[in-house]
Amino acid sequence: MVHAIEAVTSRTRKNPISDGMADKALVLLGQNLPIVMETPSDLSAREAMLLGATLAGMAFINASVGAIHALSYPLGTGFKVPHGHANALVAGPVMRFNMPVAEAEYARLSRLLLPSRPFNSDAAAAYGLIDEMERMLVESGLESRLSGVGVTEAAIPGMANEVVTGITRLLETNPRDMTAEDVSRLYQEAL
Repeated sequence: MVHAIEAVTSRTRKNPISDGMADKALVLLGQNLPIVMETPSDLSAREAMLLGATLAGMAFINASVGAIHALSYPLGTGFKVPHGHANALVAGPVMRFNMPVAEAEYARLSRLLLPSRPFNSDAAAAYGLIDEMERMLVESGLESRLSGVGVTEAAIPGMANEVVTGITRLLETNPRDMTAEDVSRLYQEAL
């Protein structure tokens, strides 16, 4: 789902084709993830998840990903957190940071993912998307805080430095510029 969301909000490479693939991916993943979590043997839901993941991959290959991925990389390399889990741990803080420039796209995606929710504004819809992403992480049973995967406050400055000096290609496509201080603050929020 993060692949789809970041493809849609890519500052430099998004396009109508990647948006279409990302939109369809988000709908397929959002509809079927709860089914797969409840009934892992549901092959139809698993097939839809595979198609959604493939479309999200095609979307981000064309549009790139952003700061969620940039902040997740040190979690994988330094703390052995699997890729999807690492993305989920930092998605909420990064999306809240991006709100000043990505609200309209987040709201549009939220209305695709949560069509039955009556949002009274784009801001409410955009925050609804963030809340839903964080709710799904908790619902999954995975650790939902960085401290739960072994990250300490002392590790944050080094991780932030790695992001802004070694993973700049992903910060360049993020919808909002980000400094080392911003990255540190986002890690603190997720700690």
